[in-house]
Amino acid sequence: MFSQKLTEARKNKGYTQEQLAEKLYLTRQAVSRWERGTSEPDLQTLGRICGLLGVTADYLIGGGSVCDLTVFKKLPWREKHILVWQFISKHKGLYILTSALFFLSFICLDCALFFFAQLVMHNLNLIQYPFNANGAIALILGLIVPAVLFMALGFYFRTIFSTMFNKWLFEKNILRTSKIL
Repeated sequence: MFSQKLTEARKNKGYTQEQLAEKLYLTRQAVSRWERGTSEPDLQTLGRICGLLGVTADYLIGGGSVCDLTVFKKLPWREKHILVWQFISKHKGLYILTSALFFLSFICLDCALFFFAQLVMHNLNLIQYPFNANGAIALILGLIVPAVLFMALGFYFRTIFSTMFNKWLFEKNILRTSKIL
């Protein structure tokens, strides 16, 4: 199973055994043994093979399908747009949460920047009204901390959202390539 999948994936990429071995910093005989089924690569080498051949480890050892984002990238803009909105409408809650976290982080950063500018103008004597510098510093720090927290959470949920989107595309057979299957 592994040996056949490896051979198919290598040939699909257009590599000879020699070229694949060279890219992996191994001998051609090692690649030949894998393709004949007399031995198998270690996990670290398997990861490098997957990266070079553009396949998943699941495909090579478990018989799963190939996941290739270039298929999605090659779709016309209109089709990509429709797919993205279909997915967003299916997962509105996570999309709204992610958007809200980024929005809150930018509001906090904007307010912190405003108070920082006030502090600088006060120190340069550009403004004349009474101004509490210590309070401004506390306020700036009090706004930056939640801004960083909101941004970190936003990126975390964006990663989850992106992973879910890729899985959804894969389930809809958009990311499966027919060359190797």
